[in-house]
Amino acid sequence: MGGNAIECTAMSLKHIRIWLAVGLLTVSPALSATNILNVVVENDAFARTDRYYSSGMLISWLRTANAAPDSAHQLANWLAPDYRRERLQWSLALAQEIYTPEDIEASPAPADDRPYAGYLYGTAQISIDQYRYRDSWHLSLGIVGPSSRADRMQERLHEQIKSDLPQGWDDQLRDEFIVNAGVERQWIGLPKAQGDQLQIDLLPHLGGAVGNLMTYLNAGFIIRLGSGLTDDYGPPRLRPNLPQGATYARRSDLRWYVYLGADGRYMARNLFLDGNTRKSSPSVERKPWVLDSQIGAVFMIGAWRLNYSYVLRSKEYVGQDYRARFGSLSLAYQF
Repeated sequence: MGGNAIECTAMSLKHIRIWLAVGLLTVSPALSATNILNVVVENDAFARTDRYYSSGMLISWLRTANAAPDSAHQLANWLAPDYRRERLQWSLALAQEIYTPEDIEASPAPADDRPYAGYLYGTAQISIDQYRYRDSWHLSLGIVGPSSRADRMQERLHEQIKSDLPQGWDDQLRDEFIVNAGVERQWIGLPKAQGDQLQIDLLPHLGGAVGNLMTYLNAGFIIRLGSGLTDDYGPPRLRPNLPQGATYARRSDLRWYVYLGADGRYMARNLFLDGNTRKSSPSVERKPWVLDSQIGAVFMIGAWRLNYSYVLRSKEYVGQDYRARFGSLSLAYQF
C-alpha cells in the first residue's frame, strides 16, 4: 500500500546520513544556546487510505538567537528593522513529499487523475516574536520530478512489504528546479482564559507564498485547550498548512493540549496539479479554493515534544472522487 505507515520511515540509511550531516553543518560552536531537532512524518496510511498526498517527511534544525549566524540577524534587520535580537529563531529543513493518483495500479497512469509527483527540497526560515504576534519568512529550493527519487523510494518499499507496486511512475512530472518563498503572521493567544488547571486560546494566522511550485494566499486559526499554552505556538506541519510551530519551552513538568485548526487557501498555482511550467507533462484542472481541517494533541515534557494530527483536505481538482485524509506525527528534542 503506497501510503503504508512503514513508508514514513522508508528513508535509506544513506539518505538519513546525508540529511544529518547537512544539519550538523548548521550548528555553530555556541551549543549553550537552544537547538531543536524536529522530525515530522505525514502519511495517508494513518488514515487508512492510499491516494493523493501519499507521504511526506521533514527533518529540521532550529536555533535561537544566540546560535543563529550573523547573516540571519542581518536579514532579520532588513525584514523587520525594529526586531529584538533575542526574539529571533532560525531554522533549516530537508524534506521529501510523494503524490500519487487515486488508482496506483493503473498503467499507464490515469490521464484524468492527480499526476505522480515527487518533491525533494530544503527550506530556510526566520521567525521573529513580537509582542502579540510572530512573523515568519521562508525560502524553499528543491527539485520536482525523477531526480527527487520518490519513485524509487515508493517502489522499493512496496517490494519490501510485498504490497502492490505503483504502476504509473513513468508518467510522473518532469524534472523542474523549484524556488518558492512565503511569509506568514500568527497572532498569539487572542483571547486567553485561564481556569484552575485548563487554559484555552485562539491563534489566528494569515500568509501567502509565491513561486513556480505554489502561489497562494491563506488564512486560518488554531483553538487549543489544555496546559502550557504559552510554551509553544502550535504543532509543526509540512506546508502548505498551519504555521510552523517549531519552538517550545523546556520544562520538567508534563504539559498537554488538544487542538482544532483550519487553514483555507486560494491557490493561484499548484505545480503538482497544473503540471510542469515549461515542459509537457500530465495535469488536471485545479480547484482554486482548498480547506484543511485538523484535529490533534500535543504532549511536552522536559526536552521532548510529541504531536499527532489528523488532517482532512478538501478536493483539490475537478474530478477528484474523495477528499484527501492523512495523519501527521512529529517528535522534537531540545538541547
